[in-house]
This record gives sequence, C-alpha cells and structure tokens, in this order.
Amino acid sequence: MNKRFNYFLTCLTLSLLAGCGGVKLYPVAGTVTMDGKPMEGLLVAFAGDGGITATGTTDTNGAYQLTSIKGRGLPAGNYRVSITHVAVQENSGSQQQESEMASSSNSAAYEQQAMGNPTAYKAAEKKKSKIPDKYNSQSTLQEMVAETENVIDFALSSK
Repeated sequence: MNKRFNYFLTCLTLSLLAGCGGVKLYPVAGTVTMDGKPMEGLLVAFAGDGGITATGTTDTNGAYQLTSIKGRGLPAGNYRVSITHVAVQENSGSQQQESEMASSSNSAAYEQQAMGNPTAYKAAEKKKSKIPDKYNSQSTLQEMVAETENVIDFALSSK
C-alpha cells in the first residue's frame, strides 16, 4: 500500500508542478458506497492524460469533492479513477518512532514498530483496506468530466 501511495504522491506532485494554465475547472463531487453502505476515509483520485490530478476524501456519508492545484474541480476530459483507503496513524509508539514513521518513504519504520508492538500490529491489520485492488492499484475505472457541474457516484462491490 505504501508504494502505491508514494507513487500517487509523486504523480500528484509532478502534476502540481506542471500546472494547467488558465483552463476552466468544472466541479466534481459524488458519493462512494461499498455494497450499498457509505464509505468514510477513502481517497478518490482522478488522473488525466494531460497530467492534471485532483483528489477528495470521503466523509461519514461517503461524499467527496475533488480539488486540484488550480482549485475546486477539473477541466473537462477523460480521467482514470482510483479509490484507496486513507491510512490512519495511531500514536502507539515513542515520539522518535512516530517521527520515523512520518518521514519514512517506505513502510520500514512502520514494520519495525509493528513487529515490536503486537497490539499495534493487530490494530493495523484490522484497519487494512477492504477496497478491492480493481478500484485502486489495478483500477480500470474511467470517468468523463463534462463542461458542467459533475455528480459522479461510485457503487463499489466487495466481491
């Protein structure tokens, strides 16, 4: 999961540095459900062919709104969509361990802490994403942003 997240952050950073000029943005919002239930704490990411990316995080009702470097929304066009679980970090270790985890570009600090603390490891295992790979690392989701206000809902299936 950390490699995918780091890859996403790298792509996001590169797209933010590239910018998108004076392109008109169109609002994109919607909800994410899994087997009919709203999903909280998911990162919804749209990545376009032109390098622009926008993200939003779902709330308790599964609702999200996309924001890019240029503001709320995206330019009209086709986008690849990925939906991933946002990792939540618990304060279960020393301040030094928490600092190592926060600055780590891989999961080594997390794994070391988890191996030294079985309770933290079990808690992390419980929080593992229940989002199937077909919606994130192997996503084939495609959506089109139209030149209007866009409501794009995702009804995911755990099967």
